[in-house]
Amino acid sequence: MFGITATLLLLLAAVFTLHIVRLNYVMSRTPRAARAHALEPLTAERIRETYERVRGKGIDWRGKLPRRKERRYIIVGGSGLVGGQLALDLLQMGVPPAAIRLMDIRRSARAEFSSGPASEVRFVDADVTSEGGMFRAFDEPWDEAVARLPLTVFHTVALIRPFERSEALYERCSRVNVAGTANVLAAARRAGAGVFVYTSSCHAAVRSTGWFFPPWLREPRNFVQFVGDGDFWEPMPRPRDFASNYARSKAEGERLVCGADDDDGMDDGEPGATREGGNNKNNNNNKGNNRVRMRTAAIRPGNGVYGHKDDTIVGRIMKLRRVPTYSGPWVHNWVNVRNVTQAHLLLEDALLGPHADRVAGRPFMVSDAGPPLRFQDVYDVLATTSATGMRVDHPPPVLMLLAAYAVEAYCLLLLATASARTSTMTPLKRLLRLLGVPPALLAKMRVGVVREPGEPLVLFQPALFSSSVTSIIDDSAARRAPQEGGLGYRPACTTVEGMCLQVVHWNEWIERRRLEGAAAAE
Repeated sequence: MFGITATLLLLLAAVFTLHIVRLNYVMSRTPRAARAHALEPLTAERIRETYERVRGKGIDWRGKLPRRKERRYIIVGGSGLVGGQLALDLLQMGVPPAAIRLMDIRRSARAEFSSGPASEVRFVDADVTSEGGMFRAFDEPWDEAVARLPLTVFHTVALIRPFERSEALYERCSRVNVAGTANVLAAARRAGAGVFVYTSSCHAAVRSTGWFFPPWLREPRNFVQFVGDGDFWEPMPRPRDFASNYARSKAEGERLVCGADDDDGMDDGEPGATREGGNNKNNNNNKGNNRVRMRTAAIRPGNGVYGHKDDTIVGRIMKLRRVPTYSGPWVHNWVNVRNVTQAHLLLEDALLGPHADRVAGRPFMVSDAGPPLRFQDVYDVLATTSATGMRVDHPPPVLMLLAAYAVEAYCLLLLATASARTSTMTPLKRLLRLLGVPPALLAKMRVGVVREPGEPLVLFQPALFSSSVTSIIDDSAARRAPQEGGLGYRPACTTVEGMCLQVVHWNEWIERRRLEGAAAAE
């Protein structure tokens, strides 16, 4: 009997080992289905040529923006990457600072808001998880010169945790991305907003990857995904089908916003339309036939948003200077934050135009111009052009995936132990002991000494791998003209151009710091 058991165990171990070796092979190569869509691997010469060109000529962002409108603007999440850039774009379009309001839980740390017109934009401390707090923030009075202008709301807030997938942890994302969105919607409607634009994510359409796949398949399920807007018109997937909790929460928030589109009532620019206006608080509910209708829609940036030295992807990589990767050969679209904000402003323009019914109540995917890149191309751009240099380590990707499962198991074990801390779950305690958890460690967990790992380790969980697989973005709907149900979206740059310009700004910032340090030392 023992011999049969041992043989079965050895056979299972051999099958598992063969699968792991095969999976590592698959993960280490660009998927066949993506090769026809991806840009040819970048050469150092091409990278340097693009860098020098954008350093000398820059990129024409202003020429892609719509005309200025006589409106007020509330940007919820105005201290974030997209929200802050929206405010700067509005100022560049000629909108006065008094007509722009930033709402967030903290002020923007961007240097642009410390001087010039941007420093005159009012900031209101507001937490989207509090409905009453949002109502109070929206009730803050406006300058008399702009108080009666119609109102547009850009909702850009998001809690981004693409590394978690357990339903037990879903509330971490949903309290901000779903419940918070509902609070902002309610406050905007109460204030008489005529336009509500939501910053969604292409992750709303990204599905989980089946890493352990049968031998007759060439690659894991959903290892290559072609992502557009079509999923929005289908029933909501099951929670486990999303790549992460973040993806699910953005899909739910997006449907809340798009479902709130109102085609009744009056346009907010029409005479007699009733709106809050900021200083008048006698009309909060906008009752009656002459109430303002609120047109809503969403922008799905796809895939990673970059464009500032403090962004959470490219900016973080440049600051770290050395990073491990499992995704070098995988293919992704990217989108510069300036292209994202252009899309938001074009969407507002379309919602106020004669073809609003064709664009309202739906999301639009947007990405940079040109074909998608391999992650390795991104690393090569940064390593070739950054003054601070960059090194990329390439451990076997399957080992990183297995480690990710271990990190996830550890985090869920802590969650289970935290639950046991406040109850008499004797079976759970027995299970933890059967799993070999030492009593001393359990005691530490019960008093909160042992916690989840911090960044970057906590990021390496299976959901992040699913969020990083090859994703080819289809933004053709946004590129159609408004009369055809699109936005007339024309991205101002390719990803290589956009990232090279980001490195130009990074290198200039590094040089300024060096000169300031040298001057201080004299």
